[in-house]
Amino acid sequence: MQKYRFKIRSLTGLLALAVLSGCAGTPMTTQLLASPPHGVPASVELTDVPFFPQTPLFCGPAAPATALNTTGLTTEPDVLAQRLYTPGREGTLQTEIITGGRRQGRLALRLRTLSQAFVNLAQGRPVLILQNLALDIAPR
Repeated sequence: MQKYRFKIRSLTGLLALAVLSGCAGTPMTTQLLASPPHGVPASVELTDVPFFPQTPLFCGPAAPATALNTTGLTTEPDVLAQRLYTPGREGTLQTEIITGGRRQGRLALRLRTLSQAFVNLAQGRPVLILQNLALDIAPR
């Protein structure tokens, strides 16, 4: 059973990689490169971002810990995992990441476009990007 599961995941990963590589030159990317959002510099680097290595199944707590520490709140992934991690799902749900930030006194906003992400980065705000490795109707 375990070997079968691995093959399905590998196939899904290859399919996702093929789909993503096909999107490298999408009209949205071309448009953003040609005409970045108004007032946004060509490149932005947030230099005071701490690094928390991801451990198996714990990328959910590591990413918010990075963002929260960037905003001046000192925390660790292990502390956040107690509230964010869902053992039955072997991971962290998107809603838990958003509400977890709010529980820590930070306002987590859902951004709908890459332009909004670029504007927030240019203003010095950390941005977490949750990548769907499947389809909208069956996210992963």
